Amino acid sequence: MPTTTPTNPPHGQPFPLTPEDTWALEAHALLWLGNPQDLTLPKGPGVECLNPLLQKDPERPILIRKEFSDLWDEISFWAKQIPWSERGVAIWGNPGSGKSLFLRYALARALLAGTPIILCEHPSHLFYFSASGVQRVSLAQINDRGYDLRFDLGLPSPPPIALWDTNLTENPPMPTPHRVFLRPWSLPFFIVQATEVRDAQWRGWVKEWNGRIWLFDAWTEEEVGKL
Repeated sequence: MPTTTPTNPPHGQPFPLTPEDTWALEAHALLWLGNPQDLTLPKGPGVECLNPLLQKDPERPILIRKEFSDLWDEISFWAKQIPWSERGVAIWGNPGSGKSLFLRYALARALLAGTPIILCEHPSHLFYFSASGVQRVSLAQINDRGYDLRFDLGLPSPPPIALWDTNLTENPPMPTPHRVFLRPWSLPFFIVQATEVRDAQWRGWVKEWNGRIWLFDAWTEEEVGKL
């Protein structure tokens, strides 16, 4: 059973989830090493949407594009086969192409596979999903040089995939993943960043760590017809 009171390591102080965050525990409980059929919700012939638990807005279903599956397969391969270089991928695409929505799909695929994964969609905190459950961790604490995610969260080696959404409009703005996960004194995480081309946050780490770039295709006529 997943923990119901996530902690904020390394001090072990209770860090209860807000009502808006309980989806994380529910998604973990349903999907961790679960039934792949729970990933989707059929919406009609040939139309599948992501399970509502993974949707930020219940009124806005996430249509699962074929490109979502293709990209996740590539990410899974890259993260396992290239541990010391090419540590991540910046996802570009036109507005509405599904960059941010893909991160929720990637989270679901990782949970089904029993793969530890990090998700950050808020400037104040991230979630770490593992066999133990869900932990919510303060980004302010991570930015302290004395904090080491690998040891304090008991992360596997190499560290897990980190899903990072700077495609959101937040105030304060989302911090750059480079300052959190790609530190020269530790093995870097594999970053998957949803971003805009003009966003400077991807440039530093992509150049320094030889990251990849994935450009989402525009919606096809067939996909638009399924909306």
